[in-house]
Amino acid sequence: MKTKFFQNGIGALLLVIILNQPSPIFSAVQNKEVAKMSFSDTIPGATFNVWTSAWNQNGRSYISQTHIRAFQLPISSVQNVLNQSPESIRLYFGLDNNVPHLVLVGMDNKGNPQGRFYNASVPCPPTCANMNFFPKEDGQGGERNVNTIPMSTFNTWNNNWLTFGQAFMQQTLLTHFKMPLVNLQNLKNQNVTAVRFYLGLDRSVTPNVAHLNMVGVKADGTDALEQIYNESMPCPPNCGQ
Repeated sequence: MKTKFFQNGIGALLLVIILNQPSPIFSAVQNKEVAKMSFSDTIPGATFNVWTSAWNQNGRSYISQTHIRAFQLPISSVQNVLNQSPESIRLYFGLDNNVPHLVLVGMDNKGNPQGRFYNASVPCPPTCANMNFFPKEDGQGGERNVNTIPMSTFNTWNNNWLTFGQAFMQQTLLTHFKMPLVNLQNLKNQNVTAVRFYLGLDRSVTPNVAHLNMVGVKADGTDALEQIYNESMPCPPNCGQ
C-alpha cells in the first residue's frame, strides 16, 4: 500500500500509514530538527511514526476495550511549540505498547511538520483526577475569547462522547485534529500550568462530528473553565493541508 501524506486514515490526530518505507512526516523534518532533539517532552520522528502507525492499525481494537476521554499536556509543551512560530498545530493519536498518546506538532503553511514532536501527554483513563467532565453551569458570564464554546455545549459534547464515543471511533477512527494557533496563544496567556484536551461529540448534525475541546489547568489541578477552546478540525474528514 502506498503511503499518502496527510490524506487518509482516522484515529485522533493526523494519520500516516507506514508499510516498510520511510514516513513522509519524518522525512520532512529529518535533516532539520531530529539531531537537535534534547527536550524531555519530545520524541524522535521515528518514534512518532511507529506510534501513529500502531494507532492506525490497532486503534479500533484498543478503543473497544478502553474508552479514551481526555489527555493532559504540560504548558511547557505549548510554549515550546509557540516558540517555533508555526502556522497551525495538529494533535496526533499514537499507541505504544497499549498506551495511548496525544502528540502535539507545529505545522508550516504547506501542512508539513515543523520542528519537534511533543509528547508529554497523560491519558484519561487511567489518570483522570481533577478532570471535570460535567462542570456546573454557572452562567459563565463575561466575554469569551475567539474560538470558544459555552459550558452548556461543552457538557453536551462530553456527555455524547462518554455515551457514544466508542461506537463512533469503531466506525470512524480519528487520526488527528487540526487547531488554530490562536487557541494556544490565548490559553498560554491565562497563566495556567497545563492544558487538557477533552474529546466531545456533536450529535446535532449528520454525520456526527468529533471535537477536541481545550481548557487550561490551574495550579491546584482544576480546570480553568472560563474559556473552553474549540474550533478543532478532525481527520477524517479534514485530512488535507
